[in-house]
Amino acid sequence: MAPPQVLKINLGCGYHGAPGWINIDASFRIWFSRYRRPNRSTSIAPPPCGSPPSVRNRVEEPPPNYRRINLRTGRLPFASGSVDYCYSSHFLEHLPRWEAARLVREVSRVLAPGGLLRIVVPDLELIARLYVGAISAAEPERGAFAALIPEYDTPSHKLNAYFSKHPRREEIPARALRTRLSRWADLRFGAALPHQWMYDLQDLTNLLKEAGFRGITKQAYRRGEMPDLDVLDIERHRDESLYVEARTPGLTV
Repeated sequence: MAPPQVLKINLGCGYHGAPGWINIDASFRIWFSRYRRPNRSTSIAPPPCGSPPSVRNRVEEPPPNYRRINLRTGRLPFASGSVDYCYSSHFLEHLPRWEAARLVREVSRVLAPGGLLRIVVPDLELIARLYVGAISAAEPERGAFAALIPEYDTPSHKLNAYFSKHPRREEIPARALRTRLSRWADLRFGAALPHQWMYDLQDLTNLLKEAGFRGITKQAYRRGEMPDLDVLDIERHRDESLYVEARTPGLTV
C-alpha cells in the first residue's frame, strides 16, 4: 500500500514558492506571467519597497504548482482535516485583522488534527525598538533600522514607508500595459493590500488561540518543525521577522 500523500500549502506565496507545495496567491501578475511570449523566458515581478536596484530590476519565474486563490474571502478549497502543513510568510499583515482572523480559522478547519501552521510576519516589537533606537541615536541614518528602507531620509519617513509599503511615486517605473492591467486587477479582484495590521508575539499568539491553535511557539529563521524551511524562509526577511509555529488540537485517545 502506498503511503498517504502529504498535503502542504503555502499561502500568499508571491513569486516565492516551494516544490512539493501548493503555492497559493491571488496576484494576477503571477497568473499573467505564465503566458509569456515565446521569445521570453521570464517576467518582471513587482519589487519590494526599498529594494536595491539589483533586486528592482530582476526578473522572476512563476512559482511551481501555483494556484490563484483569493485568500481574502477566507475560504480554502480543501476538505476539512486534509492538510498536513500550512506556511505563510509576509502575507498576514496585508489583511485587515478581522480578515486575518477569518483566514486563520479556515486554516484550522483544513488542517488535520495535530497539523502544523507556520506564520512569518514583520516583527512589530523589533521594528518599534529599532525606531526608538534610531531617533535616540546621534546619527540615526546608521544602524539596523536604516537598512530596512535605505532610500528614505528620516526615521519617521522610514517607519511610515515600511508600514505602508508604498514606494515613492518617482521610483515607480513605466511598465508595460500587461503589468499595469494586472496591477489594476490585483486591487480590483482580491490581491493583498498594503500593510494593514502589524503583529508582535502577543497579538499573533492571541490570533492563533482564538482560532483554536495550541502549542504556539516562537521559532527562528529556518528553525522549527516545518519541513523545507531552507526553501520557504526567505533570507531578505531574516532580520525583520517574527517566526511562529502552532498546531491544531490532536486526536483524542
